[in-house]
Amino acid sequence: MSCYQLIYSSRPKVEVTESLVSEILSQAISRNNSLHISGLLIYFHGMFMQLIEGDKTAVDELFNSIQLDQRHGDISVLLQKRSEQRCMPTWLMGFSMDNEFSNQLEKQGSYIPFEEAKEICSLMPIEVGKLFLDFMNDARGR
Repeated sequence: MSCYQLIYSSRPKVEVTESLVSEILSQAISRNNSLHISGLLIYFHGMFMQLIEGDKTAVDELFNSIQLDQRHGDISVLLQKRSEQRCMPTWLMGFSMDNEFSNQLEKQGSYIPFEEAKEICSLMPIEVGKLFLDFMNDARGR
């Protein structure tokens, strides 16, 4: 079944804490479930990168709300395309980070250890996976 995919990056305008990440994940899982969206969110070196995939109308609706979210700044769309299949079909919102409190977030059902997330990205279609792998290997220069 085909889907629409959008990948963006952003810089948080607020301090990224464990409670903020838990709040974002809880909201994303609930909203994504209602919109039939799946995706992946990575936080690395002070930046977010997210894949949102599903029906184009739902993805556009979600991305519009992300653009209005005051916690995000410097939002850049990196990829928009139709795909024959989802990259994250069973994840309402997979999440990974390489950070001092990532161990505490492992209790979240959607948390993916950073090295495992890299492995997942390496198995994605090259256009999507390469964006994430490049980001996860060095987001410092962005």
